[in-house]
Amino acid sequence: MSLSAIRDSSELASFRVNFRQFLKDQVVPAHSAVFRSDGFPREVWRAAGAAGFLGLDVPRELGGRGIDDYRYSAVVAQEIVAAGLNGFAITLQNDIVIPYISAIANHEQRKRWLPALCAGESVSAIAMTEPEAGSDLARLSLTACKVNGGYRLNGEKFFISNGLTQNFLLLVARTAEGPMGLSLFIVEDAANAVGRTPVTKLGLRAQDTARLAFDDHFVPDGALLGSPGRAAGYLMRMLPKERLAIAVRADAGTRKSLMLTQDHVRTRQVRGSTLGSLQGIRFALADMMAELQANEALTALAVDRLNQGRLSEADAAAAKLRSSETFRAVTDRCLHLFGAHGYLAQSEISELFLDARGITLQGGSSEIMREIIASAARL
Repeated sequence: MSLSAIRDSSELASFRVNFRQFLKDQVVPAHSAVFRSDGFPREVWRAAGAAGFLGLDVPRELGGRGIDDYRYSAVVAQEIVAAGLNGFAITLQNDIVIPYISAIANHEQRKRWLPALCAGESVSAIAMTEPEAGSDLARLSLTACKVNGGYRLNGEKFFISNGLTQNFLLLVARTAEGPMGLSLFIVEDAANAVGRTPVTKLGLRAQDTARLAFDDHFVPDGALLGSPGRAAGYLMRMLPKERLAIAVRADAGTRKSLMLTQDHVRTRQVRGSTLGSLQGIRFALADMMAELQANEALTALAVDRLNQGRLSEADAAAAKLRSSETFRAVTDRCLHLFGAHGYLAQSEISELFLDARGITLQGGSSEIMREIIASAARL
């Protein structure tokens, strides 16, 4: 069943309506207050947990909803974008951090961590990128040195979404030299022990982003996630789902950009005619709508493969590449069609334009996606 087909199912339709109402009641009122980029208040996260929108695929006995169907997560991403709430990083928690815990943590760790994540008591982030290394795993240098009873963390992480808000950090650290020297750790409730510096970005301004500094910070042995030295393999295993989530958001952003622009050209008068009556503009919009439909079909295919347990790295890379690059190109053209009105700060189309520029970099740049696709084809 395709992503578009499930929109007609009664279960998902009800879920969509409920989540849309939740955003209107709980998240929209807080949105203007968080343009200072210090994150959404913890009450919003707790409300999301109480309403059942966190940990969708986590078993009920661990606090989730037990929905083993990624299309529900896709609806969450679509509705957040449609409401103009890209800064609310619920998809980071649902689609990136929680899956690591579900797939890698041992039984005791899952019982300890998942209920708080599903309840919104724990707000999560993932810390992989570093100031000098970027996301190049071979160059990551934050160290975790083994000591009695745990590890000491030293180094920095950069571009960390939810970095100021989080109290549950999934961290990649070097425990030994070489490609097998990276390990995963969970850093909990370290607000006073970990240095946090806000990062000002071009787009996604309501999503807090931070630089994190660790100065001999201690974590216990129980903070190790999975086996030591296995982080690179875990990351490669989990990244396709993260990239698919980015593709879903990009498609939703493209659709919203086109809807805004269609409404604009239907009413905007130029020399006695509407912009939408001009053949060049009508054809340009037709081309963009056709591209969106093709991308949505590719993303829906990837969603189906994820649900079937056979989403490949190349599948996710193709969806992310096409959708994110289209989002960037479409918002550029749509902003131009708005004229000077589109250039106004905090207009809907200008916010989408700024967000689209960053989405081509998230989860790996477009160049990395092309390398993955070419390698899968043995080129």
